Amino acid sequence: MGGALSAWVLDLYGYVPNVAQTGRALLGIRLGASVYPALAMGLGLVCLIIYPIGKKLNLRIQDELAQRRQQFATNIPAPEH
Repeated sequence: MGGALSAWVLDLYGYVPNVAQTGRALLGIRLGASVYPALAMGLGLVCLIIYPIGKKLNLRIQDELAQRRQQFATNIPAPEH
């Protein structure tokens, strides 16, 4: 996915392989190696900050799952022979 996005950005700026690049293509190369990845990382960080599951909630979920497993294990009928 990242490779496809990089190729799309280069194409958008007019990159042509195996020839001297235009100023616009060089700008696209620079932005594609610096600013655009930084923006993607910033978006990822915002998502992580907003994500509601923290350590406290994670521990509560683990406790609830352990209780459910215990209830399930005690409600399983013995096999008949």
